[in-house]
Amino acid sequence: MEGIVAPDAITANGFAGLDGIKPLADVANEEGKGVFVWVRGSNPSAGVLQDFADAHGKRFFEVLAEQVATLACEPQRIGQCGLSNVGMVVGGTAAEQARILREQYPHIIFLVPGFGAQGADAADCLQFAKSDGSGVLVSASRSIINAYDNSRYKEQFGADWEKCIEQACLDMKAALAAVMRGQKPLIR
Repeated sequence: MEGIVAPDAITANGFAGLDGIKPLADVANEEGKGVFVWVRGSNPSAGVLQDFADAHGKRFFEVLAEQVATLACEPQRIGQCGLSNVGMVVGGTAAEQARILREQYPHIIFLVPGFGAQGADAADCLQFAKSDGSGVLVSASRSIINAYDNSRYKEQFGADWEKCIEQACLDMKAALAAVMRGQKPLIR
């Protein structure tokens, strides 16, 4: 259809197993796109289900990550940069999970929500990066779209919600860059 632009990547629910993910990943491969499968959320109650462990101590998010990795590590899904076009969504507030998953899955890109409103800062989110800084895509939603309601931005820009959002984006970018340079960010 004319005028419709396809996204570069989508997020998918992994709870249907590989049968629900593989068709999306196959289309992504054909189109030169990506799929991020939700493995561990950033919201506070995510752990109730996703950290649930079986009799052997293996947590649900770990089982789901293994399934996603089975698909993600197929040779046709690995690009020239060594990363797969099938990634995992893992919340920035899940520090322990970040360490475990990054060590186990070096070829996977992590989409990391939770920056800002859900409590994750730049250092929390960048734990998902590989040692060269690649392999992570940090996202923020509420802290950006609701920046007009943040007192810090209100004081600077008043009712100009566009300036508030722009500054929140710039602040996030600066905080991530500072952590990547090994500095402490000025704001959270």
